[in-house]
Amino acid sequence: MKELRKVLMVLGMGWAMVMFGEEVEEPRSWVRSPSSDVSVSYQPVLGAGN
Repeated sequence: MKELRKVLMVLGMGWAMVMFGEEVEEPRSWVRSPSSDVSVSYQPVLGAGN
């Protein structure tokens, strides 16, 4: 269940960044966090947004 929750949170953050495009530049730093599954989950969100 924790994994699902984490994925949903990442998707939500990605969606928020797509909606508020101006804000994307700064929060991008959290994508580079040590947890690789965060960045892996995040990239498809970017593709869907474009």
